[in-house]
Amino acid sequence: MTRTVADQMVEAAAAPGVDHIYRIVGDGLTDLTDALRRHGGVELSALIEALAQRVVDTPETKLHVGSLELDLIERTAKRGDRSIDLLPREFRLLEYMMRHKGRVLTREMLLREVWKYKFIPKSNLVDVHMGRLRRKIDWPHEPPMILNVRRQGFILHGEGAESVLTQARRRKAARATAALLAPDMNMPPGAL
Repeated sequence: MTRTVADQMVEAAAAPGVDHIYRIVGDGLTDLTDALRRHGGVELSALIEALAQRVVDTPETKLHVGSLELDLIERTAKRGDRSIDLLPREFRLLEYMMRHKGRVLTREMLLREVWKYKFIPKSNLVDVHMGRLRRKIDWPHEPPMILNVRRQGFILHGEGAESVLTQARRRKAARATAALLAPDMNMPPGAL
């Protein structure tokens, strides 16, 4: 016996949270026109809305940043074709960094979010783990993806990470130079 699209939709809707729609529409549907004729458009549109919501609510199972891929279900990591073996803490650290790609992540943020610390210890815990993770992800012949931002924290970018930081450093240097060259308002005239 072949199943119609309506029967498949009703079966898919039989998940928790959509049981009441399943009871309204029933499992004996033969096609969508039968549902429309028996129940009107309200219940049918509720069924379609519930199915669409289930599609929207499905969480992302793979994270991508440049050539780096993290599979959250299989708990695997790859950079290009190369497989990366990660310890559980390294996996959580990389997942957090990939979800916040392009942002500077401070050591305090990482201790709070990855290690779930309520206080900030005076230790190099983050630096040690970040060094191990960096050695596994950034091989010598590959462009670096995890970069240290001096006195701030760490940042994860795609393949062009070095150029992004170089541009930021150039802008900062240009502002500092402009501030040095700008005339000081408190200087007496002719002091230059």
